[in-house]
Amino acid sequence: MARAEWPIVSFDGKNPVRREEYDTVRTAFLKTKGYRVIGFTNDQVMTNPEGIARTILVALRQDFRAESSLSRRRRRSSSVSPGRRG
Repeated sequence: MARAEWPIVSFDGKNPVRREEYDTVRTAFLKTKGYRVIGFTNDQVMTNPEGIARTILVALRQDFRAESSLSRRRRRSSSVSPGRRG
């Protein structure tokens, strides 16, 4: 998986109100670099850690599958077919 295709996990901490503008700007910047930001509230962290773990694993699995599919297409397009020279 290419580094720029990895999801970034963001937790809002104890006082998300003061950081809202910063987080919005940071998330927009990271998206322009090809990252996907997955955000969770402090309440979610405290009340549903299993759900957060599941969400992160699903995101990683989706990214891995997409990368695997892209790699297979690249290999097919770069290989020379039998009986024909590149």
